[in-house]
Amino acid sequence: MAVKAPTEKNFRRAKVRPGARRQGLAAWLTWRVARWSAAGLVVLYAAYRGSNLVLHASVLEVRRISVHGNVRQELHFSAAGRTLSANVRANGTLTDAYGEHPDGSPYDGIGVGRAWPLLTGERAHYELAAARRQAAEHLGQAMEAMAGDAGLLAEQVWDSADIPDRELFLGHPSGSAMPLVWAHAEYLKLCRSLWEGRIFDQPPQTFERYLVRHIASDRIVWRFNNKVRAMPANRTLRVETLAPSVVHWSVDGWRTAHDTATRDTTLGVHVVDLDTKQLRAGDRVELTFYWPEAVRWEGADFVVCIES
Repeated sequence: MAVKAPTEKNFRRAKVRPGARRQGLAAWLTWRVARWSAAGLVVLYAAYRGSNLVLHASVLEVRRISVHGNVRQELHFSAAGRTLSANVRANGTLTDAYGEHPDGSPYDGIGVGRAWPLLTGERAHYELAAARRQAAEHLGQAMEAMAGDAGLLAEQVWDSADIPDRELFLGHPSGSAMPLVWAHAEYLKLCRSLWEGRIFDQPPQTFERYLVRHIASDRIVWRFNNKVRAMPANRTLRVETLAPSVVHWSVDGWRTAHDTATRDTTLGVHVVDLDTKQLRAGDRVELTFYWPEAVRWEGADFVVCIES
C-alpha cells in the first residue's frame, strides 16, 4: 500500500555528514579518558603529598601574638614529647569557643577553639615581611605537617593530648571542615612568597604610602564603639554614626556651640569632620548628638581631650 507524503514541508532532514557520528563518539571517549587521567594524577599526587608530609612532619612551638582587639593565643602545649606550632583565634578579650570540647566531644554551640593552619600561614607571611625568612619557612613546614593523610588542610587541628577513641591526635585535623579552601589558598600564597623572598601579593601602593613615604592620616575617628577620649593636636576629629545625626559640639565649655550635620557615605555610615586642627594641648572638644529621624537628643555628652 502506497503512503502519500504529507504536503506540509515541516520536516527537516538531519544534516549529518558520513562518519560524523563516529567522530563525535571518538571525541567523547577522548575527553572522558583525558578527564579520568587528570583525576587519577590528582589522586596520586595527593597520596604522595600525604605520605611525604607524614614522613617529614616537623614539630614546632606554638606562637601566641597579642594585638589590641585581636588576640592570637600561644598554647605552648606538648604531649608525648611532641609540640605543636599554630595560632588560635580570639575575638576581643573572649576566647574562641568554636571547636571540640576538652574531652573531644563535638562542638554543640559551645566548645574550645582549636589551632588554625590558616593562621599559621598568616604568621609565616608576617615573619617573611619582617625579614625572618627562616622562621617563615619553619612555619610553612608546620602548616604542611597539619595536613591530613590526603594532603588536605582542615579549618582546625587538634591541639591537646591524643584521644584515639575520637580519632583526635595532636597536630592532626579535628572534626572541623576539611578541606578549607581558604587555608589551601594561604598555603599556595606562602609557597609563592617564599620562592620570591617577599609577599608576592602585597599591594605596592599601600607599601609605598605607609612604609616608604610614611604618610599618616590627619583624622582621628570617633564612633560609639570607639569613643576616643584623647587625640593629638593638629588633627581633625571625624565622627561616624550609623544613622543621620547632627553633631552638637563646643570647644569652649559650651559658651558657644556648633551644629554640624553628618553626610551619608552610602555605605551604611554617616560621617562629619569637625574643624579641630586649630586646637592646642589642653583644649577639649565636647559633643553630643541630635537624631532627626527619631526626633530626640542623645542625652549624654562626650569629651575628647587634646594632647601634645
